[in-house]
Amino acid sequence: MSKQVDTRSKIEASASAILREQGVEALTVRNIAARAGLSTMGVYSHFGGKDQVCEALFVAGFAELGERVEQAKSENDPRDAVLRSAAIYFDFFLANRHRYALMFGMNSSVAPPSERARDAAKASFKHWALVISLLSGAMEVGPEEVRLARQIWASTHGCIAIGEHSPIGTIDDVRQLALDSVAYLVDGYLAKNAK
Repeated sequence: MSKQVDTRSKIEASASAILREQGVEALTVRNIAARAGLSTMGVYSHFGGKDQVCEALFVAGFAELGERVEQAKSENDPRDAVLRSAAIYFDFFLANRHRYALMFGMNSSVAPPSERARDAAKASFKHWALVISLLSGAMEVGPEEVRLARQIWASTHGCIAIGEHSPIGTIDDVRQLALDSVAYLVDGYLAKNAK
C-alpha cells in the first residue's frame, strides 16, 4: 500500500472514529488531523477539507449499508428476506447513529451530497430493490419493485427519523413499528400481485 493511500485510510479511520464517538459536529479538520497524528495540512492535501472527508464517510456508509441489506437475500422465503432487509437497515441505524445522520442529511453542518455521494446512495438502494424483486420472482428489478423499495425505505427511514423524539415509546417499539409497516407494505404488494 502506498504511503498516500495509507495516510488517506488513516484519515478516514480517524474521522470515522470521531463520528462514531462524538457525532458530526466534532468532525473538524483540526480534530481529524489530531486523531490521525497529522497536521491540518495533511488532511487538506489528501482530501481538500472537511466536506470531502464527510463525502468519503458518506460513500463508505452507503456501500456498507447496501452490502448488509443484500445479505437478506439468503433467506429462503422472499417475504422473510424483505422483512430481514428492513431489520438490517434499522439495526444499521442503531449501530451507526451519527453516520446515519451524516448519510441522510440529518445535520445542517455538512454540505449537500455531491454527485459521487448521491451515486453511492443510489447503488445502496439497488441492493434493497434486488431483495424486493425476490417477491415477484423476477430476474430483474421492475417498476413495481422499485416503487415498493422506495415505500419500504421511506417508511423505515420515517420511523427512524421520529424514533427517539416521539411519543411512540422506546426505540425497540419504534423498530417494531417500522417492521410492522414493512410487513403491511409487503403483504399488500403480495395480495395485489396474487390476482
